[in-house]
Amino acid sequence: TEIGPGALRTELGDPWPFGGHAIQRFGLGDDHLTVAIEVHAAEEGHAMPAMAGWHPWFLRDLGVGGAVELDVAGGQAYAVGDDGIPTGEFVPPPPQPWDLCLTGLEADPVLRWPGALEVTVSSSFDHWVVFTEPEHAVCVEPQSGAPNDLNRAPQIVEPGRPLVGTMTIAWR
Repeated sequence: TEIGPGALRTELGDPWPFGGHAIQRFGLGDDHLTVAIEVHAAEEGHAMPAMAGWHPWFLRDLGVGGAVELDVAGGQAYAVGDDGIPTGEFVPPPPQPWDLCLTGLEADPVLRWPGALEVTVSSSFDHWVVFTEPEHAVCVEPQSGAPNDLNRAPQIVEPGRPLVGTMTIAWR
């Protein structure tokens, strides 16, 4: 539901057993898009596990300039089990292609299309799912935790204390 200029509210209901709601706010500038999210527990409800994040994908080839180059500095990767789910243990990032979750980055991820565009993705969240396996796209996702943390190590949201985060995609 639109709740104001650039703001949407989604009620969390069945089959989600805890209730609550999420609010997203969007702000577009000349050289950036900022998105904010709040995940709220129901006021009459109980504390609940929560995660939030975004799933931006970028084309490898823009039809102008060179193919995308991804600059991700430092950090550590979550080890994954045979099921592809993070175990909670950390390993050094392997060579690309990637389908992994990183944390502890030294700088914001940057995507460059030489001769055309540079995009920086920044976030108040400290986890990044990076997917470079598709031939046509690259995905750089800021998240509040690693995939499956809702089951493994959830953040707890209580009434009046929402999970809050932001993402900014800036270009030049």
